[in-house]
Amino acid sequence: MKKVFNASILAAAVALSFGANAADVSVGTKLSITNEASAAGVASATYANDITFYNRQELAAGDVVTLTFPVGSVVTSATISTGSGVGSFGAAVIADSGSSTKNLTIKFTVATGSPVLNNSKTVVSLVDFLPKVGDVVYTAADGFSGAAKDTTGTNSVALTTSTAQEVVSVATKFNGFIKRDARGTYETTKGTLAAEVSISRPAATTVAAVATETLVITGKNFDTVTSIEAAICDNGTTPTAVNTTGQPVLTCATGTKVPVTVAAAAATCGGVACVSPAKPDTFTINTVTLTDELVAAVSPATGLAGKIAVAITSDTAKTFPVGSVAVTRNVTYTQIAPAGANKSYDYIKDADFGLFKLDASVVNVPYLPVGYDLTPNVEIANAGSTDAEIQLEAFDQNGVAYGPVTLTTKAGKKAVTKVSEGDIETAFGLAANSKKKLSVTFVLDADAADITLAPYYRQNESRVNVMSDQYKK
Repeated sequence: MKKVFNASILAAAVALSFGANAADVSVGTKLSITNEASAAGVASATYANDITFYNRQELAAGDVVTLTFPVGSVVTSATISTGSGVGSFGAAVIADSGSSTKNLTIKFTVATGSPVLNNSKTVVSLVDFLPKVGDVVYTAADGFSGAAKDTTGTNSVALTTSTAQEVVSVATKFNGFIKRDARGTYETTKGTLAAEVSISRPAATTVAAVATETLVITGKNFDTVTSIEAAICDNGTTPTAVNTTGQPVLTCATGTKVPVTVAAAAATCGGVACVSPAKPDTFTINTVTLTDELVAAVSPATGLAGKIAVAITSDTAKTFPVGSVAVTRNVTYTQIAPAGANKSYDYIKDADFGLFKLDASVVNVPYLPVGYDLTPNVEIANAGSTDAEIQLEAFDQNGVAYGPVTLTTKAGKKAVTKVSEGDIETAFGLAANSKKKLSVTFVLDADAADITLAPYYRQNESRVNVMSDQYKK
């Protein structure tokens, strides 16, 4: 009795192992088509492929197996092979290859006297195969009654996959500091003067041809920029900024730098020629030579990948614009079918690319009535351990700009220092009764956390406090 019981367990285990090994239907190579290639109507090339299936039910002589493909799929021939001693099929019969209205089918019949045993592996080798988007579906039918057989398991599998032709992100942002007392010069001892854009192109069987590709850098008042450089290293590493000259110079630690430099003369206003008094705000960089240097992506990613570094050379004779920078990655692809204009893709658009700021504590007082007999003053509390030089710059109700001017008075360390109406008038050369409504920016040689401003003016016997932009930060 015990032997019979053990034999039953063994038989059940063998049956389960066959079931667990069943792989149902699979495809050797899926045709990978980029979304951009599909949109451009790019035709794929035919190739050799295999469809493999495991039947979960024994197929008897005369039973018919059918593989059904999406309408428009193409194949020239199909060869069928099974494992030794598990049965065999007759020759494949192909119908409706390349039809615009009917599904391509490949049918094969179990040979007489050679049933295909349960869980047998069958490989269908295809020549000059080109699928349309969709699944291949496996079905089996009784050769006499036509009743469906072998219906359990997974009987279909996708023939194609789709992917973006390019994936782009901002890897590193600018975090640049402009010298407080030399506004066209970078502070090179801190911050980040090279931003990076990461670009990858996943592997795909069918891709669209690139017509144009650019990085577009936008900011404000780019008339203060001498040039913008984008670069990549030919060995797949990313250039870094060397700042010993006072300007960021992109350099490859290993490999050779491949650069593209756009001079100030090529800067535009939103992509078109500037008309005075408009100032340029856009640099457009052709990146075709840079993406040529992309290298094999690190597994498990596929295809090519790399980072493009970007650095901005300032005009030291001018005031570099403080503020944010944005980046757009645009690629157009050659349109094939139907004929028409090339399609344009912004993989990132006006993405945050970092900012540049003064290497100082900067506080704006949006309103000070100077020359109205209202006695405006600004009290500066400096919690730092050193005296802080004070610079003033301003504009008035008529749009007239003043400064920057450095005061002779400093904000004393661990002290409160007053900047009076007279100090402001002297700094900007204003008469005592000038009646100027000023927005004044205080630039102090100190850490922002150490500086607090308390602006106010007097009206009759009342003291009117003015809010600075410290309360917006």
